[in-house]
Amino acid sequence: MIRALNITIPIMLKVNFSKNLTLELGPQAGFLLSQKNKFNPNDSITFDIAANIGLGYKVSKKLFAQARY
Repeated sequence: MIRALNITIPIMLKVNFSKNLTLELGPQAGFLLSQKNKFNPNDSITFDIAANIGLGYKVSKKLFAQARY
């Protein structure tokens, strides 16, 4: 069983195409804080960076749908 503790920090820019439709994009940084497994922890990757993109749709004032990749 692999157990790892990491933290991920996304920075997203939201672009409003209309009153209800938004596009979100930006970078994300991930940091491995701890890892407990049978492998050598000195060989572990402790930092990664990724790009995120997403769409949002506001249905009403209190309800919205959002998807990110």
